[in-house]
Amino acid sequence: MKWSVNYKRLSLSLILILLSIGTYQVYHTFAVPSGQIASIEGGGFCARTYRVFNNTGVDNMIYAENCKTGVNEYGPSTDTGSVVNSVIGAALSTTTFSSANIGIAGGLYNTITPINLFPKASTGGLLFEGDGAGQYYTTGGGNGTTFRAMTAGMTVIKFCAAPPCPAGWHQNAYLRNFSIDGNGLAAVGIDDSMFETVTFDRMVSIVLENRFSVTDFTTAMIMDGNEDAILTAMVFVGDGTAVHGSAITDLRWGDNGGNIEIRDSFFGGQLNLLACGQNAVISGTTISSFKVSTIDCPTSTGNLGVMWSLVFEGDYLANTQGPGRINLNGQTIGNLYFSGNHILTGVSQPMYFGTGTITVSSFCGNAFHNLTAATWNVNAATLTEQKTCGNNLMNGTTPTGFPAGTFPNLGTPDGNGVF
Repeated sequence: MKWSVNYKRLSLSLILILLSIGTYQVYHTFAVPSGQIASIEGGGFCARTYRVFNNTGVDNMIYAENCKTGVNEYGPSTDTGSVVNSVIGAALSTTTFSSANIGIAGGLYNTITPINLFPKASTGGLLFEGDGAGQYYTTGGGNGTTFRAMTAGMTVIKFCAAPPCPAGWHQNAYLRNFSIDGNGLAAVGIDDSMFETVTFDRMVSIVLENRFSVTDFTTAMIMDGNEDAILTAMVFVGDGTAVHGSAITDLRWGDNGGNIEIRDSFFGGQLNLLACGQNAVISGTTISSFKVSTIDCPTSTGNLGVMWSLVFEGDYLANTQGPGRINLNGQTIGNLYFSGNHILTGVSQPMYFGTGTITVSSFCGNAFHNLTAATWNVNAATLTEQKTCGNNLMNGTTPTGFPAGTFPNLGTPDGNGVF
């Protein structure tokens, strides 16, 4: 019998077989040694400097892919910190103007070694981005990129080996779209503290919590020394109690040479914000307790400092954290301004707590919700001048110690509670 071969059909069949194998590779991740091509994209040239991923469901190890070559240059490892630090060391290895774009795929990342975003001085910029700020766990639901602390007393993410970093150590860091679970172990979630300098750092859509533990962060986030940095859409999980607070202090930010800016965020720790600076603006945010810090205030002594301006705009100041909406802590605020806020006062939530001085305070278009036996100025702080722009609404019983009457007091609510 004579056989004949149709080479065109044979070639087409081989092509289809190869395409099938390639398609399977794109949608399945294989455990491969470092240096071979494979990633969650299937070896496919990601649009970053490096992409870190957890090979979940295969070997559950951490790898880092070079996005130019498609090669897994780092890993396998069980420690996210070790892999990320290797990646950043490679990306920022040349000059002080080096920059890097590091992506962290959705997944749960056990972090044994602290992540050091700037092992050397660099002003070229760093984008460090997850796939979402939702919590990710292999069981129990949730999604996004989650760094889970695995070492007692650790700082999960820091900006140099031993914060506070030297002045000018870095600029233009942009962190976004991930969560940090302190896991009842971490003392600090993020430490971006440094000696006073302009950084232009941006933090967007980051969640800090202790999801499966009642042991809180000592301080969830530290920003001391950062001038011209902005926090947006930050979530400090908690209900203000020691059991579910997630942090003893959510955020500490001393900034004697510049401004503090926080937008569209949520604070849930026992103390929300411990801060001092030339100017602070908090807008569109749920925040219930502000304490004037003695750290990095704009005076040469550091103590008994003057915070020149503190502004609350469109905020919700009505949760249970305290004590006091404004805890002066023996310090001085030059200009305190409230506009368009919802403010609750009660026995445990006086408007002002602690001794100190407010030179001038202004209230414009706020709504007050006062509980029974609410107090205004529990420790008789010095309130030099208090002004109203009008359109403030007082709901409930007027707090004890409310400065009714004409200037320098706020005024007397009318029959509708308006002043």
